[in-house]
Amino acid sequence: MVRGGSTLIVTPMGESVLIDTGSLEPAHRDADRILKACQDAGIKQIDYLVTTHFHSDHFGAILEVSKRIPVKRFMDKGALPPQDEQDTDWFRQLYPLYRQATGGNVKAIRSGDDILLKNDPNSKIPPIKLHCIASKKKVEGFDGDIDASVDRFEIRKPDTSDNARSVALVLTYGSFKFFAGGDITWNVEHHLAQPVNRIGKVDLYQVTHHGLDLSNNSILLKAISPTVCVAMNGPRKGIEPNTLKALKAVPSVKAIYQIHYNTQSGDAGNTAPEFIANPKESPKEGRYIKAAIYPDKGVFTISIGRDGPAQGYPIQGGSAGAKGARFEHIALNVHDVEAVTNWYCENLGMKVVHKGPPPVNMRFLADAGDKVVFEFYHNSEAPVPDCNMIHPRSYHVAFVVDDVEAIRDKLLQAGATIAADMETTPAGDQIIILRDPWALPIQFVKRAKAMLE
Repeated sequence: MVRGGSTLIVTPMGESVLIDTGSLEPAHRDADRILKACQDAGIKQIDYLVTTHFHSDHFGAILEVSKRIPVKRFMDKGALPPQDEQDTDWFRQLYPLYRQATGGNVKAIRSGDDILLKNDPNSKIPPIKLHCIASKKKVEGFDGDIDASVDRFEIRKPDTSDNARSVALVLTYGSFKFFAGGDITWNVEHHLAQPVNRIGKVDLYQVTHHGLDLSNNSILLKAISPTVCVAMNGPRKGIEPNTLKALKAVPSVKAIYQIHYNTQSGDAGNTAPEFIANPKESPKEGRYIKAAIYPDKGVFTISIGRDGPAQGYPIQGGSAGAKGARFEHIALNVHDVEAVTNWYCENLGMKVVHKGPPPVNMRFLADAGDKVVFEFYHNSEAPVPDCNMIHPRSYHVAFVVDDVEAIRDKLLQAGATIAADMETTPAGDQIIILRDPWALPIQFVKRAKAMLE
């Protein structure tokens, strides 16, 4: 119980979310560091305390933290770890402290759930959202076996530990996006990225599982294309060689930060010294890494400690105050709103972000990048178009994917049909056009070069 992980989020509306509480031992170390971050952030309470999973380095200090600062709500995945972990000495020591801290009053958070953060009723502050994309080894939009083999992809031996069951969260603030996956491991990560990218591109990536090679699937890293990566590693735990190599290979990555210098790998196995919060010369200093988000300016900054120099990075989605119109959605009148909505959510990983009342029953669906792209509704006063009459070369809706063949095979099993055979363009783009079960032409394309970086 000598390592720890914890992340503090403070929203522009003054709410706070603490993700994990680090280790019980050494005594007071992690609790002191968490309370120092709370003090520096000027907060007097924790509105939500989320325990991603029940490993000693993620929930060990919860009792001391909760005694030193009020906690309004406790959340976890709603399930204990596997029995072999419950039988360990460390769990038998720590879980009673967890029960004492929470009083048994804990809300379960499942994949697809939101943590209901306050937003500005006057819309002067960009919207903020904290969404659970995975929990208990369940990925939003995927109902299959996480550990089943997948053609052409590496699926590893099933991880039966509580790591794979971690709560994984996506924070959005205006155009800014942050992914914190707890300690989820390789196979869970695969299904977050394949056959559809369920997260979209992110600006800030909390390197999963302290940077261990058990996690940080290169398929996911490529899909989320982070700008900045931050590893909550220890002096002797992470960031491991394959993970560091995989992060450096992602073209979008501009900086990799570490909490500690990794003494196991030497200088070649660490990021640049200026990006390490606690260097090898002073590993016990306990400095944290801070991100500050400025959506109106289209930038975020990273600094070490409260007053360290801030390095700025562009938000991939641009400024929340950018001039000009921004695309929002395409609307389609259909006979059965629920059936169409369910098909797109179940098979393409889309999610309903807004519902309207009967009889129109409008449903707005966001893609993996959290941009509204479809509105399905039924208006009896307007004709429902016969999509069979739409030529796929005249009109289609297009999705970018990482594996055209995989999405084709999946959707054909789900009732889609082929409208135009798969082809590779002179530019190297791989394309296929299908029709959904209602005959709407939908194109899937793997770009040789992204249209929008």
